[in-house]
Amino acid sequence: MKSSLHVYILLFSISSTIAVQLDGTCLNNVPCEGSNVICTNGQCQCNLPAYVPCKSQCELNRNYAYEGDSCEVTENCIRNSICAGKKCVCMPGFTAKSGLCFKSLNAACSNDTECWSQYCSSSRCTCAPNYEPNVDNISC
Repeated sequence: MKSSLHVYILLFSISSTIAVQLDGTCLNNVPCEGSNVICTNGQCQCNLPAYVPCKSQCELNRNYAYEGDSCEVTENCIRNSICAGKKCVCMPGFTAKSGLCFKSLNAACSNDTECWSQYCSSSRCTCAPNYEPNVDNISC
């Protein structure tokens, strides 16, 4: 009986840690639910301007060209990228991930969402605890 009580408590603990939906209230230790949704000022929001709300999801903002997309001028490209050879490419010090350009490992940062690794520690983009940089020193 005692062991089944422990199992029940464990299952309840696991099931009560639920990600917060778009527009819901969030804290840093509770993730937001869905792709490209981040916790900003205590509310789960789309990672603007690259993503915009559409019903209960975040979709790519088609007003921009993303990393690898065709462009005519830099103003067509998403933040932290430039138009080079008629393609949007990440600026030096930034790394592409899902069409966006994030600060690379060891770059100065003020919050997790700026970093490719999604982890900012001591004002630097670093790998999350228990992860190490790969040989390329770009990813973890």
